[in-house]
Amino acid sequence: MASLDPTLQSYEFGLYPSWELDIWGRLRKLVKAQFQAGRVRSLGPMRFEAELRSMQSSRYEIQQRIVEVSNRVSLIRNLSDSYELKRQQVDQLVHSIEISTQLFNRGRANYLEVLTTRRESLEAQRELTEIRQRQMQGMVTLYQALGGGWRGTGLEPPDGSGHEERTKEATQ
Repeated sequence: MASLDPTLQSYEFGLYPSWELDIWGRLRKLVKAQFQAGRVRSLGPMRFEAELRSMQSSRYEIQQRIVEVSNRVSLIRNLSDSYELKRQQVDQLVHSIEISTQLFNRGRANYLEVLTTRRESLEAQRELTEIRQRQMQGMVTLYQALGGGWRGTGLEPPDGSGHEERTKEATQ
């Protein structure tokens, strides 16, 4: 796992659940048991190759899931950093609104400067909200990459269809 990405070393035991390590342990036990019992030799070459391909496919699938989870974690971390920077910018712009208003009240600035400062602050707040939304979407995709979500549970179709009918029924 650590060979895929050096940053995964710190997350190896803290972020990934024990099921991933358990899967590798079970695969090792399965292979060991088959070799010890001599089943592999008695399976024949075709059956042995099929078993080997199945194990390799499982290993590849697990590696792909680890990479997917790592990408989602990186996305969330980057969005958190962006959110913090944007929040600091919004705080500074709110402070500059106060300053521009004071300057306007003292006759040192015109009202256009106050409005421009407020517009910039509102734009930064909108961007902050968009970053937060992307961050929440990233959390949902991380949850799905870890195996959670609504798919296959019958709770909500992936395309979101059926929402309007339930909304109409709930309001009636």
